[in-house]
Formats: sequence, C-alpha cells, structure tokens
Amino acid sequence: MERSVFEHPNVVAAIGIIGVCFFFIMWIAAVLIDGAWVFGEMTLSELGDPSRPADAIFNAACIITGILMALFAYGMRAQEELPLLRWSMFLMMIAGIFLIGIGVFPIHIDVWHTFFSWAFFLTMLTAILISVPPNWHRGRRGKAMSIVSIAIVATAVILLTLTPIGLAEAMSVIFIMIWALMHGVDMLAAA
Repeated sequence: MERSVFEHPNVVAAIGIIGVCFFFIMWIAAVLIDGAWVFGEMTLSELGDPSRPADAIFNAACIITGILMALFAYGMRAQEELPLLRWSMFLMMIAGIFLIGIGVFPIHIDVWHTFFSWAFFLTMLTAILISVPPNWHRGRRGKAMSIVSIAIVATAVILLTLTPIGLAEAMSVIFIMIWALMHGVDMLAAA
C-alpha cells in the first residue's frame, strides 16, 4: 500500500518551509507595490484593504500560507507521538484556518477580520507555548527550540502591551513564521 504524502518528513518539512518563504516574499511584494505602507506604524492587515494597490497579493498570501500552514501542521501531527506536540500541531492547523480567514475577510470587513486576526495570533501563541515542555526533553536541539519558543511568546506579549499594534503585529508574525521555519528545518535535520 502506498504511503500518504504526510508520512514523508521531507515533504512535510518542505510544505512548511515553502509556506514561510512564500508569505515573506508576498509580504515584501505587497509592500513594494503599495509604496505607502509603513512597518511598525501600520498593521499588515492594512495591506489587504481593497482600497490599496496590493490587496489581492496580501490577501492571497494569507490564504495560501494558511493552507500550507494547516497542511504542514497536519503532516507534523501525523508523525508526532508526544501528546502535547500533537496538540501544538493541532492548534497550528487551526491557526492556519484562521489565517485563511484573515485573507478571506480583509480589514474592511471589520468584525470578521478582527475575529480571525486575534484567533490566529492567540491560537499560534498557545501552540508555541504548548510545544515547550515536550521539546525540552528532546536533547539539545529540543532545548534550543524550547528557549526560542519561550522567547517568541514572551516578546510577543511584551510587544502587544508596550508598543503600537502595528509593530506588535508585524513582529509577532515574523516570530511565528520563524517558529514554523524552525520546525520545518528541524524535521529535515531529523529525517
């Protein structure tokens, strides 16, 4: 019987790495096309406003990256034995669905966009936090991943409480993508 694509660690890792790289490339493209978006002052979601020139690019980035993130998390969960890491990947899969919602319901659809935005961030930060204890017991690489995970959550919370939302959101997205990239690279290294 043929194995599922999600049983191949290299394929799963590639999905995650491609998703992160795709998002960053599309974010940069949207910023360059927009020309007026300011890092740290404006939210990423403002790039998806239909009145802006790069809205389709940014919203497509959210939708496609959300799909890739959900598939990556599903594949990681399928290969994981530790219950807390399985929960972490389940939450990441749900966060991928929320990221799709951000692209489907751009900023001008205020209530739904706000719901999906906060749901994405809170779900991802919870997934990252839940991954700490089981990773800690996976040797040096796991300890390093746990330390980075704690730093990501702590920094995101500090930024959310002490800085403008535009800066907190942008930096949190960067940290979340780094966390996903870290897991993809770890999966490749372990394969």
